[in-house]
Order: sequence, then structure tokens, then C-alpha cells
Amino acid sequence: MRAVLAIAFAFVVTAAQAETAEDRQCNAQFAAAARYLNSGSPEWKAMAHHSMDLNGKYPDDWTDDKALDTKARHRQDMDSVLGRVESGALTIEKVFADVNACETRLGWPVTTLTVQRQPPAR
Repeated sequence: MRAVLAIAFAFVVTAAQAETAEDRQCNAQFAAAARYLNSGSPEWKAMAHHSMDLNGKYPDDWTDDKALDTKARHRQDMDSVLGRVESGALTIEKVFADVNACETRLGWPVTTLTVQRQPPAR
């Protein structure tokens, strides 16, 4: 019985963890990269799935009372990356390389990314 309670407690503690800075940055990179990919392409779908997989690690961020704040934070993070690309402080190739580093860190298959389109002005 003690082992069952210990496992249940460990699960609750794990589920309640806050999003790490690394995962938050990866999510921003996935979203920014997707803006340079054709909607519905396999690469674009990979970025969407990566973001959903990361979001799934932090269910407390998506409760009714936190979902809007989480969405706003994710949008701000993506806009920050896109702003740096638009200003020339960061290249989209560097964003793609960062995406591949995130995929490797997370143990996911590495996606071959190339610019497929220019995103509309924000």
C-alpha cells in the first residue's frame, strides 16, 4: 500500500511541475519555425505535435483558470523569437537549428527544416 501511495504522490508532484525555461524556449522555437513552413506540411505538423507534446507535460498550465495566461505567454514567446528574426538579430536558420537541438534534447526525431514561405507581417 505504501508503494502505491508513493507512486501516486510522485505522479501528482510530477504533473504539478511548472514549465521549464528550456521547454518554454523550445515551444517558442517550434511556433516560430512553423510560421516559415507551409500549413499542413509534414514539417509544420511536426512542429504542432512537438508543441502539443510539450504542453502535455504541464497539465496545470492548461486548467480553466490558467489557459488564457498560458496561451498569452506562448504567443509572447513566439513573437519575441519572430521579432528577433525580423530585426536581423536572429536568422531563421538558427531557429531551425535550435528546433533540431530541442528535438534531440527531448529524444524526438530531428525534422529537416527549410524555409517554405515567408510569414505575413505581424
